[in-house]
Amino acid sequence: MKINHILYLLLLCTSAYAQPFEIKGKVLDSQSGEPLPFVNIVANKGYTGTSTDIDGRFELRSSTNIQTLTFSYMGYHKKDLTVKPTDKFLTIKLEESSAELAEVTVIPGENPAHRIIRKAVDNRKVNNPENISAFSYKTYSKFVLSVNTDSVNSSIDTSFTLIGEDTTNTSIDSSGYKLKRLMDKQHLFMMETVTQRDFLAPSRDNETVLANRTSGFKNPLFSLIATEIQSFSFYDDYIEITGNQYLNPITPGSTSRYFFIIEDTTYNSLTDSVFIISFRPRPNYGFQPLQGRIAINSSNWAIQNVIAEPYEEGGIQVEIEQLYKRYGDRTWFPVQLNAHLKMNSFSINNAKPYGMLRTYLKDINLSPELRKKDISRADLTITELATDSLKAEQLLDNFRVDSLDSRERETYRVVDSIGKAENLDRNLKIMAALVSGKIPIYFVDLELDKIFGYNIHEGFRLGLGGHTNSFISEWFKIGGYFRYGTRDNTLKYGWDTKMSL
Repeated sequence: MKINHILYLLLLCTSAYAQPFEIKGKVLDSQSGEPLPFVNIVANKGYTGTSTDIDGRFELRSSTNIQTLTFSYMGYHKKDLTVKPTDKFLTIKLEESSAELAEVTVIPGENPAHRIIRKAVDNRKVNNPENISAFSYKTYSKFVLSVNTDSVNSSIDTSFTLIGEDTTNTSIDSSGYKLKRLMDKQHLFMMETVTQRDFLAPSRDNETVLANRTSGFKNPLFSLIATEIQSFSFYDDYIEITGNQYLNPITPGSTSRYFFIIEDTTYNSLTDSVFIISFRPRPNYGFQPLQGRIAINSSNWAIQNVIAEPYEEGGIQVEIEQLYKRYGDRTWFPVQLNAHLKMNSFSINNAKPYGMLRTYLKDINLSPELRKKDISRADLTITELATDSLKAEQLLDNFRVDSLDSRERETYRVVDSIGKAENLDRNLKIMAALVSGKIPIYFVDLELDKIFGYNIHEGFRLGLGGHTNSFISEWFKIGGYFRYGTRDNTLKYGWDTKMSL
């Protein structure tokens, strides 16, 4: 065999395990320093690219040397960067553009975005993760409630009254100063949760709270926040945000209800194109609309990421972010879910509270060996570990994406001490009982509406009633009641059974 043939074969063999060129980094807003999600990144002005995740992080690998990177993001100036051979981690800051939202312009011919939207609609059933026959995953969620103190006057204002030739200090307004100092050290509220979700079509869907820590409380009731703020995926006809239903722009007929614009086109590989499309409602809409931008991958015309918020501002404005990852050739599944909450109707010394919820999906299994009998019929269950502060903290530490910073640690320390002093857990139990109408007492849920009431036939009604709870069985309940009416002087009683199939 000739030497050049040997060298060629050797080159082919070594290329199989040769290390590709790799670069990592983070993209931030140049003013606020906040991470920018879903920024498009293209290497060498070619067909190799990626995008940032919800935390603004990116990782790009290439079989050829990475010489240049181009960063593009809707609402920001495009940035070209020459990469040095020594660059391994980059911190990129993008400047926001001052361009205002353009008016809807009627363009002759078909809007090119409509073809892409229709393909995404046609593939909804295939790409909807909740149409998979079974899946399981764990989540780590962190919710922080804080205050934006940028608008707060942090100086100490002192008022003086002139008395003769002297001035007397009459009042000191230091509320803004104190708030600023407090919020520089801690947040108002913080919560972390680890859950396990098991889904088996068509009717078994359970989420179990494995660990929870809530500032000021030991009761893991607030762990529901992460699952209640937004829909799990962006494929149903209506997207739920904080209990309200909004028409999904990826639905049949949406091109006549929403206005779509292709803002950018980038590439993940030689075969996959990614179309970034903005959307907002057409004039004179008669539905609850969303606005935002969505990235659609030409591979199965699946959603790669989306940012959306209600078009009409409310007292609490919520912007959601969802990031999907492809598993195998066809299946796309959510891997990160974010929600930004703006409290427009509230203020603390002119400062606006805000909330930030980040949820990371881990240990995703799209073909788990699940059995119907092994999955609880309850939508949500809470393990004993979740209420064991020491064990819960150990599990949370294993799932945290980043270690707690000084403000987060101080939030737990201060708010926990307040919660203990004010007995917030006891007050929470009372409030929860009033809202649900039930008081759990060992294996029985005592129903409050059976204790006292009034109607025209019985007069004032006194009694007791309740049902067994999940302590006895999750699928079978036995209950009963008795009551006495002061007008008809009659004692009534009854019993019933309930079964969940």
